[in-house]
Amino acid sequence: MPAGVPEDGGNRRFILRQVVQTIRCGSCGARYRAEDLTILESTDNVWMLMAVCPGCETQVMVMVVVKEDFVEAEADPLDSDDVLDFHTILLSHEGDVRTLLGDDD
Repeated sequence: MPAGVPEDGGNRRFILRQVVQTIRCGSCGARYRAEDLTILESTDNVWMLMAVCPGCETQVMVMVVVKEDFVEAEADPLDSDDVLDFHTILLSHEGDVRTLLGDDD
């Protein structure tokens, strides 16, 4: 786990706190709260969440990938080309999220 991630079961709180602090609704810009997030599945390094916007009730899937060499950085916002590229990848993929991410366990 990255530095600062508790090993004692505090991973859930850490992941939710990071999402709440860094992600906003793509439709209306509202901030998510912890109660707006539902963990659908998690492994040691991949967490799948469902987020429901408290402002406009838009539902989104959030994938959190935790890496050993974790460094907080500002990321450029996604644009429509990024969304279309990801949509194309999903359309052509046969299998589940684990195979998409290369986790064959």
